[in-house]
Amino acid sequence: MTTIDKLIDSIANICINLGLRGEYSPEEIADLVCDIAFVHLYDALRDLAEPVYAFSTDGERSMTLKYRSRKLFDRNATLLWREPVLCADDTELIR
Repeated sequence: MTTIDKLIDSIANICINLGLRGEYSPEEIADLVCDIAFVHLYDALRDLAEPVYAFSTDGERSMTLKYRSRKLFDRNATLLWREPVLCADDTELIR
């Protein structure tokens, strides 16, 4: 099995696990996963690869930091899944 085949197999397993977390039935997951052209998905993910940093911030407001620390790896990577983060914006001043 080649490295690309291993990666495609990993992507398929991720899709199946996400389907199970989304409470799809096994039949629905099989239908959805079978329709994916994994070779094309692999190419798209490879094209989106970017450096992975030990720490980075990307604030979207005008006064926030945009910072990158050192690279963690010699090669680039693609983020496949991020858990949603709930944030509260507190702009109230304390007197």
